[in-house]
Amino acid sequence: MLHDLKYAVRVMLKTRGLTLIAIATLALGIGANTAIFSVVDALLLRPLPYRDAGRLVIVWQDLRARGGPATEWTGPSQQFDWKTQGDVFASLTSVRGWSASLAGGDMPESLLGEQVTREYFDVAGTAPALGRRFADAEDVPNAPRVVILSHGLWTRRFGGDPGVIGRSVSINGESHQVIGVMPAAFTPLYIPAAAMWRPLRLNAANPSRNSAVFHTFGRLQPGVTIERR
Repeated sequence: MLHDLKYAVRVMLKTRGLTLIAIATLALGIGANTAIFSVVDALLLRPLPYRDAGRLVIVWQDLRARGGPATEWTGPSQQFDWKTQGDVFASLTSVRGWSASLAGGDMPESLLGEQVTREYFDVAGTAPALGRRFADAEDVPNAPRVVILSHGLWTRRFGGDPGVIGRSVSINGESHQVIGVMPAAFTPLYIPAAAMWRPLRLNAANPSRNSAVFHTFGRLQPGVTIERR
């Protein structure tokens, strides 16, 4: 065995170019397979980190009848239209990304957040560890600004102080009242690194029907399946 190993090393040293190509090919193959397994493990093998995750769905517009895609983002009008289908969704929320600058401390901090409709945490099946969810009156136009913090941001920026509830903070130059802090294990529905959430405050009386700017998530009613839609 030792003799064969020495022979293999001598051959590889004599054909260094071929040896490097073989090693690179093996490395790429191992890396690709590792990446594929990681995706399969995260999406197919490991359960989603939400209560009763089998009831969660992503809701899209199907625009094929108008020559569009089968899975298009949604707009404000769909949010309100689908909410009237009480026999399908137990709760429904629309989400979009939010680039936020949190003032205070030594200097402002740039953060990613999510702007969401009121039922976001109902769909996720998770309540704040401190404080409360958004109220109906906070998810309408011109309502006072409120915000819910991630556990990581709360501990890092506010020292884990429970007294942060009710405090006003400046985000993008606007005053927001902190009403909640999420549990440490909470996973955002859309942006994994989201550190804050605030209501979208859509206008139900005059929603846009010509925009596709949201990702919409729903929690199905008991007994409702994807096939029965």
